[in-house]
Amino acid sequence: MASVALAVPSAGFAQDSAQIEELQQQIEELRQQLEQLREQQTETDRKAEQAATEAKKAGDTAEAFTTSGNDKVKLSISGQVDRGVLVTDDGENTDAFFVDNGNSSTRIRLVGEARPVDEVKVGTNIEVQFQSNSSTAVNQRDERNVGPNSFTERKLELYVDHARYGRLWLGQGDTASNGTS
Repeated sequence: MASVALAVPSAGFAQDSAQIEELQQQIEELRQQLEQLREQQTETDRKAEQAATEAKKAGDTAEAFTTSGNDKVKLSISGQVDRGVLVTDDGENTDAFFVDNGNSSTRIRLVGEARPVDEVKVGTNIEVQFQSNSSTAVNQRDERNVGPNSFTERKLELYVDHARYGRLWLGQGDTASNGTS
């Protein structure tokens, strides 16, 4: 009976030993996979850094699309297109509308600056908005061409900035409190 008891643990040890060896082999395979992933990540990081460096070089050397014939005059053009799709569903009908955002419509902005003499700078800020099918006016009853197709001014400003006398603003623009809260 003692010999049977000794044989059982040795079979269990052999099985445990085989499982341990199998687990060690799996760990080694996972370690190799991890090392390969690290190498791939390092290569990806290197390529990304190289691409960023090349993009920066290209940006640094890119020429302007348009240039002024006079370094004392600058004009910047910017804006936003703020169109959207508005979907309504009353349980019977589903409709979709192409709208202009009623809170912040499509806009174009012209910002100019000139230095007629060294101590004087003259500038302008012109911002207009276009709005058709306002998202606040479109509904399932009034489906199309609702509200005015408007072209309105938001800012029409002119300023003169003098080195000694300060800045004088004229026109329609922000109030002094804009952006304070």
